[in-house]
Formats: sequence, structure tokens, C-alpha cells
Amino acid sequence: MPPNFAPQTFDNVASIRNKGFEAVVNYNNLIEKENFTWSPGIVFSKYSITLEDFGREDTIAIAGVGAPGQNGVYYTIAYNNAPLGQLWGPVRTGVASDGSILYEDIDGDGTVNIEAFNADQKKVGDGVPAFELGLNNTITLGNFELNFFLRGVFGHDLANEYRVFYENLDPTAVTWNKVDTKYFDENAVGSNRFNSYHVEDATFLRLDNASLGYNFKLPTDSWFTNARVYLSGQNLFTITGYTGVDPEPRLGDTGASDNGGRFSTELNPLAPGIDRRSTYFLARTVSVGVNFGF
Repeated sequence: MPPNFAPQTFDNVASIRNKGFEAVVNYNNLIEKENFTWSPGIVFSKYSITLEDFGREDTIAIAGVGAPGQNGVYYTIAYNNAPLGQLWGPVRTGVASDGSILYEDIDGDGTVNIEAFNADQKKVGDGVPAFELGLNNTITLGNFELNFFLRGVFGHDLANEYRVFYENLDPTAVTWNKVDTKYFDENAVGSNRFNSYHVEDATFLRLDNASLGYNFKLPTDSWFTNARVYLSGQNLFTITGYTGVDPEPRLGDTGASDNGGRFSTELNPLAPGIDRRSTYFLARTVSVGVNFGF
């Protein structure tokens, strides 16, 4: 509404609702014997995210894939009262004899138009997990003490952007390193384009941290009240079928990093489920320590 002194007006119009359930149960000394104890704890959580009001009535495509070659391609859509995390795109059905990619005629009109989200595109994944589960354990055996935390995230998908760009289909791009995963098909030729084939189940089970310590029995005239040595580690292993760098859910999108450049530091909450090619590898750390108490 006038008077306007700029071509755009920014307003806080969106309304997002996140609702769910979380339960925590801890049991001290579930097993307790003369020289052995086990105290487990479990955390269960489930949630959903809904875009209640987008400030407009139409449906729009958001979260662009980016350059090179996919500036007009998007990962998801947004509209009022829609669950967030809907990965949206064409459905790959196979490879033709000439190496071209075949797509599903979703609207059934006899032609395939994979560039329109309201034509031959549909939901191809869900970026929000079905549920998450954590298991914490404290075990003692004599003077030894073991602590470890297992965490699992189940039922979410990720768009693997490394595959979107570098599972290369274009034979003219001879200088690119192809992403050679279990999905790679050397018979497919053509241009890279995001589709259902790039969306993977990212369910995983991870040993987040573990620590093994030994508490020494000290004489009564010792200078120390306690002495302990320990070995600890973080991100020790991950069990998953996901072929990308990290199967962790992405509940906010960092945005397109054109030609592998820098990405935004601001997360877009309207586009969960996108594993951008700016994702770097997680570090596994192992440390040894000694504790003395006075």
C-alpha cells in the first residue's frame, strides 16, 4: 500500500506449528549384582511440522537446486496447512534403450511435463523423521565403568545433492568426478535433473559417544582421593543405507551453493530434507585421559 519507497515489502506473515510427543525413562540399577550394575535410559520423540499460514493462498515451489544447469529446478513446495518436508519432483521409472531417463505421467494426460510441480511431479519423500530413539547406558564391572549413548532416527528421507549434480549423466562433462554409489547407472545419459531417484531413505543408528574408565583403589594414606584413567570417543560408528555424507535430518535448508560455492548461514525452515553438497564429513574423535582428585 502506498507510499512505498522500495520495490519490496518484508513482513512476518508465516505461521508454523511444531507438535509432538517425547518420553524419557531412566532406570537406576536395573541389574544389580555383587560386582556388576546396569542402569539404562531411553528417550523417544515424535513430531510433525505444519505450515499453517503462508501469507498467500497459492502453492509455490521453493528451495532451488541451483547451478550449474538446475536453476529452474526445485526440491519442495509450500502451501497453507501443508506438512513441511514434502520432497517434491518427477518420478523416474527407468532408462530407455537410448539412455534417456523415463518419467511417470502423473497427471495422465498422455504427455510428460516434469518441469511443472502441478503436472508430472508429486511427493517423492518426507524430510521429517517418523520418530527418534535414544538409549543411554551406564555399566559397571568391578572397577571398570562403561558409558555409551546410541541414537537412532527413523523414517526420514534426504535429497542427496551430491548425486543430483555429480551422479553425472552428461557425457560432455568429462572433467567431473562421478558419484559412484549403488544407484549409479552407467547406461543413463543426458542432463542432470533432480528426481525421485535422488531421494534416499536416511534412517540410521549411530553410536554418538562412549567412554570406558577404570577407577583405581587407593590406599588410605594416598595423596589422592580418587584416580581414574579413561578412553572415550565421539561419532564412533553409523549404521545406515544412505549413500550421502551424513544421514542426519535437515530441518532447515542452507540454500543453493551454486557451482559448489559458499552456502547461506541462514536456515530456511520451509524446506526440510535437503542434503546440500556443502555438507562436510563428520569427525570421529578418540581421546585418552587421566583424572586425579585431591
